Amino acid sequence: YLLWFPQKMLGEAGTTVRTKRARAAAAEMSTDTSIEEKGACPICNTEVEISRGKDGEPIMDCASKSCDAKGNAGSDCPKCKKMIPRRFTCPNCSTNSPVIDYLPDTEVW
Repeated sequence: YLLWFPQKMLGEAGTTVRTKRARAAAAEMSTDTSIEEKGACPICNTEVEISRGKDGEPIMDCASKSCDAKGNAGSDCPKCKKMIPRRFTCPNCSTNSPVIDYLPDTEVW
């Protein structure tokens, strides 16, 4: 007879045994969520004020000169309600690209 316990084989058992290093690595990965990715121009690689928030959406400054708030690209500013643009012009090389192009591609794996 062959007994098969898929919940144990797939790691869904109630108790798991892990090495000290595996526990430390899991703790490092769980605290890494506060890091925001910084943006850079896709052409000249100049660092720009665009970042990726914890939810994965691009965050940039409001388009209004009198407003100092930040928000998601393509949405309304949380402070002045003016639309935050979906495109950005690099201050160094004047390249006008979608905001998402200024953020690095990251692998899920």
